[in-house]
Amino acid sequence: MNTGVIAASGGIQAEPFPVRLKPNNPSDLDMLPPGAVGTVAIYTENSLMTHVIRRVMIQMSSILNYLNPIL
Repeated sequence: MNTGVIAASGGIQAEPFPVRLKPNNPSDLDMLPPGAVGTVAIYTENSLMTHVIRRVMIQMSSILNYLNPIL
């Protein structure tokens, strides 16, 4: 049944989401310290242009996380 009411857009927010990794090669775990964090994007077949933008954002965040400038 269609009520004609649109859901409020403020109710949906991005929040941290824990994920457990199970690598195919157990020696890959040697590179990850306990408590390691990361950024992930889920790409679908819709909104292909936003995939490019998101990919650049993830690359920039990884570069900024790698650099530790002395202030």
